[in-house]
Amino acid sequence: MEFPGFLGTGLWKLRQQIQNAPIGALGPFFGVVSADMTVDIMRGRYGSVLFDIVLAPLIAIAILSVAQRDNAGPTMPLMFLLGTISAMGAAMLIARGLTVGSGYVFMMGLRHLTVGAYIWASIASEPPVRRRYEFSTVST
Repeated sequence: MEFPGFLGTGLWKLRQQIQNAPIGALGPFFGVVSADMTVDIMRGRYGSVLFDIVLAPLIAIAILSVAQRDNAGPTMPLMFLLGTISAMGAAMLIARGLTVGSGYVFMMGLRHLTVGAYIWASIASEPPVRRRYEFSTVST
């Protein structure tokens, strides 16, 4: 799936990293998820932590399995939908965290943003080559 502009280029490069060095590429994913889990532990929400402990590896396995294939096939719409839901949740949580000044809510938004970016990166295709403009002298 092609994503527009710099988003498409960034997601394609992240997919390349996932394909070439999967453990290293998933490091930031698990880092942000574990930071959010730390916030949940500090707030006493242990059920959410247990849910994240089960869900994060499953999402990582899905990302790895889809990113390793050349064609995502029938899983592409599902992965796009999951990434869209995460991106929408990220936008709402980050905006809410900034308006009320809550670092906890902002961190949850960053987690959703990271999950959405990794899910979208697993289905990203190489962006088309851009036309380059050249400046030259005008002859009359």
